[in-house]
Amino acid sequence: MKTNVLKEFREGRVAIHCRTEEEAIRLIECLYDNGIKWDDGDSERQTEWKFYRENTSYSMYHGSLGYAPTDWHARRGMDMTNCKNLKL
Repeated sequence: MKTNVLKEFREGRVAIHCRTEEEAIRLIECLYDNGIKWDDGDSERQTEWKFYRENTSYSMYHGSLGYAPTDWHARRGMDMTNCKNLKL
């Protein structure tokens, strides 16, 4: 993942949209490898993609990894990056 996208993600300025579960799996692996984890401290690299499926987006929320429907991030004015455009 490009350093500037990861930096903006850590700062909570950008959300990453995963249209497929495969994209979500790759993204979560990359985030965990960079020290970004779920807020409950869970060591499992689950995607939670099943809740919003093709509308799932990930972002930093109160200092931890979070997920929500894509429109939730849009309503908050966050920039959105498509996972398929990232080199994971």
